[in-house]
Amino acid sequence: MIRWRRRKSGIHGVLCQDKWIEEPSTVKNEVLKFFSDRMSAFDDFVVSFDNVPFQKITEYENCMLIAPFEELEIKEIVWKCGSDKSLDRMG
Repeated sequence: MIRWRRRKSGIHGVLCQDKWIEEPSTVKNEVLKFFSDRMSAFDDFVVSFDNVPFQKITEYENCMLIAPFEELEIKEIVWKCGSDKSLDRMG
């Protein structure tokens, strides 16, 4: 099944300079060249986040985010789910 899907989805050839190419190594090189040329336009593009007013969290909020969950805390949340619990792995 996986081999069939891979074979079906694979690139079997490319049209390069009005010529159909099926040699795997040549196809790979042409695809690489195509995307390299397309992405090279973004080489000079620089994203800057200077002067962006990001919201900040307090030290307390940071501690709450990185603290490990307590066993009691997990148990309380699970029991609050009531009948919304999943019956099996299929839901």
